Amino acid sequence: MAQKYNHNVPELNMSICGSEGTREIKDRYVNLRSRRYNEYESSANSPKALHGFMAVMRQLMNDFSTSQKDELKNINNTLSELKQTNIEIQSSINFLSEQNNQLKNRIISLEDDIKDNRNYIILL
Repeated sequence: MAQKYNHNVPELNMSICGSEGTREIKDRYVNLRSRRYNEYESSANSPKALHGFMAVMRQLMNDFSTSQKDELKNINNTLSELKQTNIEIQSSINFLSEQNNQLKNRIISLEDDIKDNRNYIILL
């Protein structure tokens, strides 16, 4: 006769529940790993590596600082040139505006003269 398996009901292993069975399972799952070697932790290499790293970082910061100072100088020079150009443009606009006002006043004056002349002609 063929055996029927019931897949819905889990089969319990009672030998695991005892203290000896539990110990066997715990022992099988314990995995001890040795620590990875860290080159910065060894007493002989640690100060050298740290000082080397610090020297590299100092050099990088100095290089970065120098390049930033150069860029800032270039930006300041460009900004000064732009300010000077803006001042010149402003003075040109003021000059043209003044000329425009003078021409406007002159046109108004000429129109008034023309009007007076017409009135004089009409009276004659």
